[in-house]
Amino acid sequence: MKKLMAMGMMATLSLCIFTQSVNAAETPKTVTAQTVSAEQSRLININTATESQLSSLKGIGAKKAKAIIDFRDSIGGFKSVDELEQVKGIGSKMVTRLRDQVTL
Repeated sequence: MKKLMAMGMMATLSLCIFTQSVNAAETPKTVTAQTVSAEQSRLININTATESQLSSLKGIGAKKAKAIIDFRDSIGGFKSVDELEQVKGIGSKMVTRLRDQVTL
């Protein structure tokens, strides 16, 4: 009888552990305002960025950063990231690479 009870307790314990591990694996990540805010904070706003901030972007040196600022000032600010293509020295491939690093 003791042996049977011990086996029953082991089976119950095993089922509990298995259930917890399955539930943990299926739990989706929750996106919170804090998560979104952290993501946005690492993006560079092309409408407010300084030359130094723009130069920190991969493929953008001081000369292109200045060209971005000059163009931005001439049009009164970007309305779309795609408008970066109109900046001398920046093409569609560069805009594609920058898209996940910049914001408006």
